Amino acid sequence: MHPPLEIHQHPSCKEYILALKGCHKDNPVAKFWGVCNQVAIDLNLCFKQEKVVKRAKNKERIAREQERLRARWEARRREEAAARGDQAAPAAAAGEERLPGFWQPEQRGIHTEQPAPAQ
Repeated sequence: MHPPLEIHQHPSCKEYILALKGCHKDNPVAKFWGVCNQVAIDLNLCFKQEKVVKRAKNKERIAREQERLRARWEARRREEAAARGDQAAPAAAAGEERLPGFWQPEQRGIHTEQPAPAQ
């Protein structure tokens, strides 16, 4: 199965889409016996490559957005600490960053430490 074969949605696979549509048009009955299978396989490989590129772009965009949000949260923490008269709020250690407003596992009764194995 493949997504809808719209050229404007998949510009990098235009030639494969046109080839598959042309094969289906030229072979209206034989397409059911696999005449166009190789063209369809090539199209699927193109879609996979397109998805890899799209996934990488989204990963970069999300990383930038998360960094922007972390900077905003840190600035807000500093403002709140300054309003209270405290010293600057300490930044969380690497890997210890927690989103504001979410319950932590310990607060929900979930223990993060593993019990010692019984011997």
